Amino acid sequence: MPRTARYVLCPDPRSRLALLQFNARQLLICLMFASAIGCDSISPPDPSVDPPIETVDFPDQQANREAAGNAFDSSDESSTPLERKFAGISFQVPSEWAEFPASPFVDAKFAISRPEGELTLSLTTMGGGIDANLQRWIDQFEQEPGDAATRKTARIDSLESQWVDVRGTFASSVGNDAGPHSNWRLVGIAIPVTPRPFFIKLTGPRDAVGDFLEEFQSFLDSARIEEGR
Repeated sequence: MPRTARYVLCPDPRSRLALLQFNARQLLICLMFASAIGCDSISPPDPSVDPPIETVDFPDQQANREAAGNAFDSSDESSTPLERKFAGISFQVPSEWAEFPASPFVDAKFAISRPEGELTLSLTTMGGGIDANLQRWIDQFEQEPGDAATRKTARIDSLESQWVDVRGTFASSVGNDAGPHSNWRLVGIAIPVTPRPFFIKLTGPRDAVGDFLEEFQSFLDSARIEEGR
């Protein structure tokens, strides 16, 4: 039987190198594809389980939030009246009233801003008698004809007190707003506490005083006379 000749083909080395490079590229592509398939095949989170929510406060957001909270707290505190005690009597004073520096001539003095102008409210214990002091206040005004001062009684806590209302051109020999100021108004209260009467004097532009009277009455209603006074 005749023999069959067999030949072994030895590829060119350059072809072998090209083949190896091709196989390496194919392997890399397969690995990348397998990786992509693996990421996509990750099971989604169970919707029935709520993951914890983590909040992060950036420094500026945290500062803004705290500032807003402080402003809210401050506004709450600023709306709370403050009790002020004087000789024989006390009042609840709104904290938004701006108090003047201490003076030897008055027990307390406040500036009250209104849209129509600024008011001044002074609280003073004085001697000299109720009628004489109220008349002195009336004399600080040049009154228009038909616009005479009025007087009436008013109950302040447990005491019957005197109320005076004057309008016209105000001119005083003392104080920061000595004047003259035209179209002004004064409302004064004399409370007969002992040993000396207590006086409340409200002055300012006529319209501003009129607009303030309801709040002024609330202030008067807060008065408490000490027992035995």
